[in-house]
Amino acid sequence: MMKTIVPFLCVAILCFCQLAGATNSQPIWIGGVVVKFQQGTPEETKREAIQGVLNEEETRRVEITYLLDITIAAFDKGKYEIDDKRFAQIKDDLESLDNIEFVNAFMINKDGSYAASLGEFYVKLRSSADFGKLQSLANSTSTSIVEPYEYMHNVYILYADKHSQGNSSEMADLFSATGLFRYASANSLFSLSVTTNDLYYNRQWALYNEGTPVQYNGTIDADMDVDSAWTITTGDSTIKIAVLDSGVDTLHPDLIPNLLPGFDATGDTLLKGHPSSNFSEDGHGTCCAGIVAAVADNTIGTAGVAPMCKIIPVRIFFYIDITGPVMPYTTMQFGIDGINYAYQTAGADVISNSWGLSDSMIAQFPFLDTVIGNDVINIAADSGRGGKGLPLIFSAGNEQDSVTIWPSNLPGTIAVAATTMCDELKTATDCSPENWYSNHGKGLDISAPGVKIATSDMLGSNGFSGSDYYMSFNGTSAACPNAAGVMALILSVNNNLTGTQAREVLSRSCEKVGGYAYDENKVYGTWSMELGYGRVNAYQAVQDAVNFVEIHETSQRDGINMLVYQGAGGLNYIRYNLEEPSDVNISIYDMLGRLIFSNQTTGQTGFNSLLLKPDVFATQVCIVRLTVNHSRVESQSALFTSTKK
Repeated sequence: MMKTIVPFLCVAILCFCQLAGATNSQPIWIGGVVVKFQQGTPEETKREAIQGVLNEEETRRVEITYLLDITIAAFDKGKYEIDDKRFAQIKDDLESLDNIEFVNAFMINKDGSYAASLGEFYVKLRSSADFGKLQSLANSTSTSIVEPYEYMHNVYILYADKHSQGNSSEMADLFSATGLFRYASANSLFSLSVTTNDLYYNRQWALYNEGTPVQYNGTIDADMDVDSAWTITTGDSTIKIAVLDSGVDTLHPDLIPNLLPGFDATGDTLLKGHPSSNFSEDGHGTCCAGIVAAVADNTIGTAGVAPMCKIIPVRIFFYIDITGPVMPYTTMQFGIDGINYAYQTAGADVISNSWGLSDSMIAQFPFLDTVIGNDVINIAADSGRGGKGLPLIFSAGNEQDSVTIWPSNLPGTIAVAATTMCDELKTATDCSPENWYSNHGKGLDISAPGVKIATSDMLGSNGFSGSDYYMSFNGTSAACPNAAGVMALILSVNNNLTGTQAREVLSRSCEKVGGYAYDENKVYGTWSMELGYGRVNAYQAVQDAVNFVEIHETSQRDGINMLVYQGAGGLNYIRYNLEEPSDVNISIYDMLGRLIFSNQTTGQTGFNSLLLKPDVFATQVCIVRLTVNHSRVESQSALFTSTKK
């Protein structure tokens, strides 16, 4: 039951179509209107106002949905389109009414994704001294400053209504174009890509694959070796995994012991991270949480990958059937609020995100604005966990595409593709009994099991299965929490790791499975288009995390930072960070000043890594010298521990 995700961040609406009543021939079209009424307006009054400006055909086709604090009027569930001239007339007629704050277009594309501009947009100042510039521009454009954004310094929420020079997306573009601010970014509604598609432990092939019929006759040992990892750790109760999703059933007996207080970014103060129960798809977040950290050894249900770790339920999207199919919807505000709450307020050590937005959707909806989302994610990755850095795990997407979806394709996130019970990339022709694809290729980091995953479900008849457990959760929605659980085990044995170091342990410990060509050298080793660094291996990962010893770190000089450290299996590495591709010379000297190793290469932007082979170095103290474009960084003393005989 794989679900296609649509993104979690949308923005305004600019592209209009040609012919009213046309059959959706355009890449995107206007399939309705989004109306913001003044607070307290009765639903019947809203309906009468909208129907009062529509013609006979539009009135016959219109379906009205009340969502959050807006009203969506879609024509024939978005299948009937209006052109820009007709939209402008409807907009003018509605905005002439006193109780209406703004009217925007409800946009649709051929893939069945939806987006609409809302009223808010965000502006990040260059410094606090620039607040006067913000006030002046807000006054001149008839926009209002609502309040400072509570989670970010020098970020303000502004509001564009019918009296402003444009909608929130247009105002964000205008504020950004002035060059006075770091950025301006709009808030929008949009449909999401949410990838779905120890009574039952024998079904959990991702933890321990015996190739049995109940495990779909997969390949023996095509698993994450979680059972072996549990001989070292089943998780530390101080490690917290935030599950940003549709909510988690906070009454589920297999989850209750591991649940921390939840948060509802959609503004529902009663749910506190619990999903609504309107559709079977609302079970999505509960399934993800069960994969990460369902309680083990309690005679019921399933076991999570990290069954002693804690879950922070964070609801950032919800399901609704505005246009016919039940789909997940969210806004930019919900997404960034959820991430900020998870790492700033709740102190998450890992964030699991089974959602995203395809490049094609971003390209088709030019008002889709990810600027503030990118900023929040980068800040969280760098400064989360008290400044050590926060691992953010994201689904790569469920499309037949060799590019991963946003935001899994950002440098600060970890993108996860889905594998089968035969250690293959999920495609329509693999060994599994399911017909779908996993994104892979550019932007991919790692892979994890994502087919027929047994996990917890919403209680009773509310979730996917009509019972308390679901045997067939799938998609990169399942692969993501599997990888997040392994990351939680890594931090359970070594919480001193920085976010970058934890990412390195996870990547280097992957198994090179599937028979694919791991023929590209990247920061953390050899890489393939199909599975990235490979399929995650929990047992190897926790061993490497225990053995990961930072030997020496230099101070940053001229934009270069070098680290000599001991990683997997006691092997030594040199890691360095470059601001741009550069010629790099690495020289290693013994304490008598004799050159014992030299390497010349072209380093790429970002982190680069070099393995110091044990057959080259005996155990000794050395001097490491890194030269990049004539700028030298030198370690004082690095102790190389070798297995050389």
